[in-house]
Amino acid sequence: MSRNSRFNNFDKFQPVEQMNPTVRAQQYAFNGRIFIPPQTDKFIVDEKIVGDNNVLNAEYQYRNQGGLIQMEKNEISRPYDLYSDSNKQQDTDVKLISNIVVPNALSRTYFSNDNVERIQTQIVNEVYRQSQKSISKQSYQELQIIMKSMYLQYSRNLPTDIESQVKVLNKYVIDECVRIIIPNVTQYNKYIEDITSPIPIMPRSQNVSIKGSKYGDFSSLIPSTMNTM
Repeated sequence: MSRNSRFNNFDKFQPVEQMNPTVRAQQYAFNGRIFIPPQTDKFIVDEKIVGDNNVLNAEYQYRNQGGLIQMEKNEISRPYDLYSDSNKQQDTDVKLISNIVVPNALSRTYFSNDNVERIQTQIVNEVYRQSQKSISKQSYQELQIIMKSMYLQYSRNLPTDIESQVKVLNKYVIDECVRIIIPNVTQYNKYIEDITSPIPIMPRSQNVSIKGSKYGDFSSLIPSTMNTM
């Protein structure tokens, strides 16, 4: 393939200033604000799309200064989806453990959709209680893996008192999830703090040498008053 043919498609690319306003605003929102802010003389955003869920609002767009991502205190942004529709309620299935144990009243209640949603809510509340940080729902697939692990380790599988058994298993799941989530939240907040803060300037180097600051013992060179008497 010749060099010219390899780069023919680049002729179809549009300069950023000539893009459709809606497309430009969406790219500006989803690419870390590396594009020129839409509110410029060469590019005016239609007021109808400002504030839409897919674009940043005008006030937020103006905060890109000095190459830093400027975020206000207590600013709320749209939660990041770990995978498509991760924050939507999903169906769980007792078949997760059907190849290991026979489904029973406890497993059906424990792996039910209602109980999974209850665990999701309690995880969010517990993380906020311990760290004062708000999180969204976690991955249903990862949660089901932890639920399966706790069930196999701690389930008693008694035919009675199903509610109490489910509460005990839920507590194990919540504790394990919170143990994993809080360090990650702390690291994420530190990352946000680093990218929104100016690059620190290193202090000037200091001379730590002690040369010339030491003195020997000169007492032997000073005549003693005892010897002169």
